[in-house]
Amino acid sequence: MAAVAAEQHCRQIRLDVIDTNPRARALYERRGFTAVRTEHTPYLRGLLGFGAVTTMHRPVEADEPRGLCAP
Repeated sequence: MAAVAAEQHCRQIRLDVIDTNPRARALYERRGFTAVRTEHTPYLRGLLGFGAVTTMHRPVEADEPRGLCAP
């Protein structure tokens, strides 16, 4: 995703992670994402099982690796 974002001249990648998935948040933090805000959604706790959503951003570098793709 980062390579595609770089090709499209994007400056950052944004994602949202729910409070009931701390392992995902830890993974994103290891990959360079930082939390920019948390929105508490207590009305969703009973309906969807989570009560907060954290938005995370990561800057896109111009020379992002292509992952498993061949050059």
